[in-house]
Amino acid sequence: VRDYELSRPFEYYLHSSRSFDRNVLQDLEFEDDFGEGHTVSGIEFWDRCFKRIHAGTSIVVYQDVDLPETVKNRSKLMRGLYFFLFDRKRFFEKLRNKLHKKS
Repeated sequence: VRDYELSRPFEYYLHSSRSFDRNVLQDLEFEDDFGEGHTVSGIEFWDRCFKRIHAGTSIVVYQDVDLPETVKNRSKLMRGLYFFLFDRKRFFEKLRNKLHKKS
């Protein structure tokens, strides 16, 4: 197993966790980098890190779902795999609609 595959569930949690799941860090506080006495909560730090990470990325809204540009330009199979991994409800809705259209 490759390192990327092992870390995938943890990365998914970091990027897709709900606010309820993040509350475990609610009481975590630490000082800022400069030692000026300001405290930063764990949740604030988490949110700021992801804002910086996603600031330079291009996200395209695709039927009320954030779909990365790299996935949007791929085949239907790749988009289907993306929905299956990250939004199963949407995946099964699309599959059901496709099956009903064919019959």
